[in-house]
Amino acid sequence: MHPSRQAKALLREYYATAGDKLELENISRREFALLDGSFMRRHLQFDNMERLVKALTDNPPTALYASLSCYLDPTARKPKGDTRKSRTCQECGHTWKLTSVEGDHHECPACETINDDSETSAKDQKSMDLAFDIDYGDIPGTADMTPVRKLAAASRSAYNLYVLLTEDFGVAEDDIVITFSGGKGMHVRVAGGGLHTLGEPERKALVDYVSGYSFTFGDFISIRATKMSGNTWHLKGYQSGWGKRFNDSVLYFIALARKDGDDFDKALEMYWPWHETKDKYGQKKKLPSDKVRAAFKQSCAEADHILKGGDIRKMKDVEAKRLLSLALSRARLRHASFVDKRVTADKARVLRVPGSMHGKSGMVCCRVPSPEHLKNISWLKEAQKDIIGEDEVEVELPATANTFYGVIEPGTHRLPRYEAIAALCTVQQKM
Repeated sequence: MHPSRQAKALLREYYATAGDKLELENISRREFALLDGSFMRRHLQFDNMERLVKALTDNPPTALYASLSCYLDPTARKPKGDTRKSRTCQECGHTWKLTSVEGDHHECPACETINDDSETSAKDQKSMDLAFDIDYGDIPGTADMTPVRKLAAASRSAYNLYVLLTEDFGVAEDDIVITFSGGKGMHVRVAGGGLHTLGEPERKALVDYVSGYSFTFGDFISIRATKMSGNTWHLKGYQSGWGKRFNDSVLYFIALARKDGDDFDKALEMYWPWHETKDKYGQKKKLPSDKVRAAFKQSCAEADHILKGGDIRKMKDVEAKRLLSLALSRARLRHASFVDKRVTADKARVLRVPGSMHGKSGMVCCRVPSPEHLKNISWLKEAQKDIIGEDEVEVELPATANTFYGVIEPGTHRLPRYEAIAALCTVQQKM
């Protein structure tokens, strides 16, 4: 049997009993989107969970999405003549310029998904959930990692977001729901704390804050004018928030520079600032020569006056700027959440439904048991077993399946159900 037919049969069995697994409120007011192979159908409405489950069972989709917004009419769509000049793919997040505005369907040049029109102006939006999408592709330094390590990086980024929301904004833990997306990362939804009422500009500002996208080291230093010489730079006495995280990073490099060994050089390599332009995003900028690094280490070792409020510019300007840039880079890598900039403020955004199956990975979008579980993703395999089942299923694999659980060679196998679905979904992407 062809892998896609085997996968469909197993997905049909899964969705037949999915009524108690799908987590979604206000179903009748949501716009649903179904990905079927490479075609994304939007503007769908289901009055209740029973009708949704029936649709999923009749024709199991590759992915199930629901809108973050609630609408008076989720099925409304804009008439012909859409004049927008760009489109963002719902499946992979790629943004491209349109060469034609004719018709409602546009093929993504990155993943070849055919995106249905996503215009929502006629729907009469009534409310919008606050949600964040964290994909390991947005995290610097993950390009050469294994899939498991990439997912661990996304998980850690989700934990950072949890800390920022609770510590900096006072959101209660019970108001935060964190789910594994089923593929490349995590979704974080916020129900309370007053943040769900934010408008689009405020949501964009919130994304900038939790990700640190717009910070410069100038935001965290005090510049004082003097009569006899140039301006002096001083650390501000922050006791919390990003200011404290920045100050702690300055302390980290100064303390490390005063130690023997190569720990300082290792820290430079780890936290050296990265490119942020689209073509080089996440790549480290070029490190200076050994001679320059040695001089920089010596300068940092002699800069403990900075921690007492002294003038940072007692160091050479180039070394002062290097220290402050490194401190900002370390603060962001350790504490920022690299969320997708577009999702949180996009009123037309649809997001994977918790409890639905990711038809490309064969894993279920599921709730993370607690924020502490984000520190180690070993729980994920057991969660998939519990949700999907581990009774044995016979499958035929015409090609190698590289799954989250490991590599499975071609041939006929009897596998636990959760592994069987993952293997079939992975293999059919190659067919």
